Amino acid sequence: MGLPETLIAGFNLPTAWDMSFVVDVHTHPHLLGVRPEDIVEEARRAGLDRCVILGIDIDLEAMEEDHIKKDMDERYREGLGDLLYMPGGALFLPTIYGFYGSEAYMRYIRAMEARGSKLVSNREIADMVSRWPDLLVGFGSVAPTRSEEEVRAGLREARSLGLKGIKLLPTLQWFDPSRSENFALICEFCEREKLVLLIHTGCDPGPFELPSMSSYARPSKLEPVLEVYNPPIILAHMGAYSAYRPGIWLEEALELGMKFDNVWFDTSAVNRFVFGDKSIVERIRETVGFDRVLFGSDYPVVEGATIRSELSFVAGCPYLSDGEREQVLGLNARELLGL
Repeated sequence: MGLPETLIAGFNLPTAWDMSFVVDVHTHPHLLGVRPEDIVEEARRAGLDRCVILGIDIDLEAMEEDHIKKDMDERYREGLGDLLYMPGGALFLPTIYGFYGSEAYMRYIRAMEARGSKLVSNREIADMVSRWPDLLVGFGSVAPTRSEEEVRAGLREARSLGLKGIKLLPTLQWFDPSRSENFALICEFCEREKLVLLIHTGCDPGPFELPSMSSYARPSKLEPVLEVYNPPIILAHMGAYSAYRPGIWLEEALELGMKFDNVWFDTSAVNRFVFGDKSIVERIRETVGFDRVLFGSDYPVVEGATIRSELSFVAGCPYLSDGEREQVLGLNARELLGL
């Protein structure tokens, strides 16, 4: 299918150059009221050849455990002091979420549910893929806070359903990758079974805009486990997403990528930060290069953005070579996912 000619022409790209394979590696069905049908329609409108849909599993019972609530509370109180140094930080009023991290967490979950978001199981992802097998690629999810037996069962289920990978969020699933035995188990499984691990890095919306509340999602947290296991792993958002401190942990992500060649990156939620700045494009080029960078839209998370608009921005980036652009927009994903 490739990128529509009218879209390419809109950015005065060379007419002899053709993006023959276009992939979005990061979309969310059943988030903010967006149905699978909506994602399919948007993906086709954007001219995607493949679209990765992501499951999400959260062990909400674990979030009520005392040690987790205490950890959240301490990190939240620590983070409130950062507001003084954040541009516009005064807009982040603690009263919106409460003065306790655990309360802020549950309020955020309930607010997302009220806006039409829900957890999406491995089986639901597989069912969506079965409806649109020529377009959709499925990633499941399993919360590392579950018991070892439950985590193993979730991983086996994802593999048996033919899913291509596992999505994890150290923020919403609240786990420390450097210390979680189940995370190490997941890495070992993905390495052995050749599943791709896609993990959130950087800050997250809501209370997780406080860096202290998103510190488990620092790329450096992955290094101890990657010293032992070698799964193909995508750092979602390149460690760079933050509404208040854009690019917050980008350098950590690049350092990890320079050390481990199994580390890949997706650009979801940070396309405009990355591809709108020549110095950042050059920094990526001189460190990890663009043969492990993958286009992601994060649809429908980025307010006011569509897959098409995010794709258009990258396609029109004047700082990429034609070859780099083609790699980012599809060829790298085709290689990694075996499409």
